[in-house]
Amino acid sequence: MLQHFVAPDQIVGVDIDRHHLSIAQKFFGVREANLICADARQFVAELAASNSESFDLIVDDLFGHCDGVAERAITADLRWSRQLLKLLAPDGLVVSNFGSRQELLESGWRAPAMRAHMVSAYSADLPGYENSIGIFSRGPLCRSVLADGAPAQINPSNPSRRLDARLRKLR
Repeated sequence: MLQHFVAPDQIVGVDIDRHHLSIAQKFFGVREANLICADARQFVAELAASNSESFDLIVDDLFGHCDGVAERAITADLRWSRQLLKLLAPDGLVVSNFGSRQELLESGWRAPAMRAHMVSAYSADLPGYENSIGIFSRGPLCRSVLADGAPAQINPSNPSRRLDARLRKLR
């Protein structure tokens, strides 16, 4: 979907399960991406320690299943949030999926130490769904910029959108 809506110069995808990477290619049309089979925790830690690369967009959507219930594979604690922030370009965005709004609000992204580095923070929620998406930026980001840049299928100003996401500023 990123390739379709954003057309980035480069995509790096990390998953511990090689099967998930092949599904991304086969069923989701991921092409010309650097797909890496690795533990994301270790990959992010090593990349953050090397200071060798930064990203304009980081999508943190690491989920697994426990007893048939989806849950984050890596807790979004202060350490994880700091490592992702270290990989973020100055004007970049981190988009992070949480199992619930409460999980987002209790995450490392909302800790005072992280909030001091984040100028903008929003949540996106869909009525009828438990999960909540956190959107974090070091730079100023207003709701209209997020909404205007959204694909037509989820754009709040598009009356024929397929998803009715609620976008709220986190305070």
